[in-house]
Amino acid sequence: THTHTHTHIAGVFEYPCPKLWRPKNSFIDDVSTQETFEDVTARPASVRSFDKVFRLWFYRIVSLLLAVPVALVAGLLFAVLSFIYYIIPCITLVNVNITIDNMNFYRIY
Repeated sequence: THTHTHTHIAGVFEYPCPKLWRPKNSFIDDVSTQETFEDVTARPASVRSFDKVFRLWFYRIVSLLLAVPVALVAGLLFAVLSFIYYIIPCITLVNVNITIDNMNFYRIY
């Protein structure tokens, strides 16, 4: 007869597993019953604290929300500043308007 035991896999589900090919006190049985994932990876509990998780996800969400608009604004600004045929006429118009305003100011007084 086959003896089936239930083996716990990663805390999610259990399935029957035959133990025909393993000795009774195998290393796999010892590790699976005594060690947890946190013990094997040796991460401290502070890594999983609420403060660390909140900061990590807060920064990720803020970065996700701000990255695209900031990139678009920076790209448009660079495109406008590098396209000289728009910039030079705008600067000329501003200079002409300032000159005309100064002339009108001095005519009044």
